[in-house]
Amino acid sequence: MLGCWDAGERKKIVENDRNWNYHKRPLQGVKTFRLFRFQDNLNVSSVFIQIYSAPDNNDQQTVPERKGPKMPLLKTKGAEIFHQSRGEGEIVLFSHGYMATGEMWCEQLKEPPDGYCFVSWEMRGHGRSSSPSDSALYSEQATLDDMAALLDYYGAGRAILVGHSLGGYMSLAFCIKHPERVRGLVLVSCGPGYRSDKVRADWNRIAERQAKKIEQEGLKVLSHYSDIDVSLHRDAIGLIYAARGMLTQRDDRVINALPDIDVPTLVIVGEHDKHYRNAAGYMATKIRHATHHEIPGAGHMSNTTDPASFNRALHEFLKKCCRRETTGADKAGA
Repeated sequence: MLGCWDAGERKKIVENDRNWNYHKRPLQGVKTFRLFRFQDNLNVSSVFIQIYSAPDNNDQQTVPERKGPKMPLLKTKGAEIFHQSRGEGEIVLFSHGYMATGEMWCEQLKEPPDGYCFVSWEMRGHGRSSSPSDSALYSEQATLDDMAALLDYYGAGRAILVGHSLGGYMSLAFCIKHPERVRGLVLVSCGPGYRSDKVRADWNRIAERQAKKIEQEGLKVLSHYSDIDVSLHRDAIGLIYAARGMLTQRDDRVINALPDIDVPTLVIVGEHDKHYRNAAGYMATKIRHATHHEIPGAGHMSNTTDPASFNRALHEFLKKCCRRETTGADKAGA
């Protein structure tokens, strides 16, 4: 039997442990929600239960409080978005890539610098966020709306955006659509889209092949990727719809707008990330306040393969953004 404590009722909740999987990767000092899952073929039903220590008459220990959400899901238009945070201060929003989850940022959320609140989240159709049954609810616009809703929830008029792969593209798109809400960008192993209709069509065919592969094989497709935790995903349908609605691209709007981006930008790429090294160099030359940083020996997931180097680059960039603010270089309203 699996036992946990409901803090409101101060009673023990017990679930039968047959066919249940349990996942927990706690961040010390962060209020933790344990995820219980019942698996049925390719589908996974999830229940979030807030965990407290069993009460004891002589135990005065309390659960540490933090500024941020008291529940892990934020209701947005058509979806419920999982998010977690660490630290207090200026918001830094971390967006993951396709098929990944917010857990890819666990090494970054461990120790945010003083004065910053690091927030990771999971896109609709991914991880612990909901997977709407309507394919029309998966799009670039829906993703940008979810990001705006998160900033609103945390009371951030503006924020620094950190995005990896698909999350980097979405961060670019958000900055172009809502420049007044972005203080800085960190673009990690991502690209800005394509001008060529042919190349864009080739990319979209790759996305469609990925969707069909998941349709045929389910979540076990993810087991081929060592850096993806399959157990965190609710079901396969969300990833299928996300591939077709969020991973595919429609136009060259983002790549054409790179020279218009007017915030400090850090472009990070791994030395061995052959798919995005050229794109990283291109963005660094087109974005006016961009700095290019290559992490030696790293591939596509530089923040997990060499978190120490990645975090040093990130923290130095945050100091740069802070200096730009204090010197008056940033004239936009807070």
